[in-house]
Amino acid sequence: MINQAFNEWLKTSAAGQALFAAETQFFAAECQDIFGQTAVQLGGGVWQALQNAQVPRKIVLAQSLDEPCHIVADWQQLPLSSESVDAIILPHSLNFHAHPHTLLREVYRVLRGEGRLIITGFNPLSLWYFSPKCGKILPPRQRFIQLARLKDWLALLGFELNTGRFMQYTPPVFHHTALKYLNFMNLAGDRWLPSCAAVYGVSAIKRHFNARPVRKSEKKFVPVGNVGFATAKEIE
Repeated sequence: MINQAFNEWLKTSAAGQALFAAETQFFAAECQDIFGQTAVQLGGGVWQALQNAQVPRKIVLAQSLDEPCHIVADWQQLPLSSESVDAIILPHSLNFHAHPHTLLREVYRVLRGEGRLIITGFNPLSLWYFSPKCGKILPPRQRFIQLARLKDWLALLGFELNTGRFMQYTPPVFHHTALKYLNFMNLAGDRWLPSCAAVYGVSAIKRHFNARPVRKSEKKFVPVGNVGFATAKEIE
């Protein structure tokens, strides 16, 4: 679960504030075209990611009271009806959950057809993955999920990728002066090493296909003139 130390780090450290600003901008852009009745954010209440969503019901559902939320519940069994939610936001929720694939299955269950899923996650190909300073703040390294792996999970569940973005190429420095001098890395990273960003953001859509059984045809040919009676071959 997202802990209090991580939330405090986002507010107080140079790297945390830069990350918070980048993801806030990402959520604002992706959520402005979310419509319907209900949108849910799983954890990361400090972001207020649903602020721009055009829905009357905005719910933050966390696993503990260590962060701002409306409901506390087990994410492996979300207290939501199947196909009852128009959008779900996961701000690093997969990184802080012991069973991320199980969580994604639950998300797919509660989302309506054509519902939106927005995810941010830590990238194991970044400098942040190797930083010893972040060991006690960020989630365990084994919970950094490669983007290619996440894409495979989403495709297997029935999601279609909509948009994506890489964010924050600077190392996880803790001083604003150092971050200022390293800001050139964000410009260079976007151009030369986009896959090495600290964080990625992904937007996906739940594709819902209604299967309709094909019945065997019972229609018969109608005899014409002197042509003998014939029965049409049934469609296999």
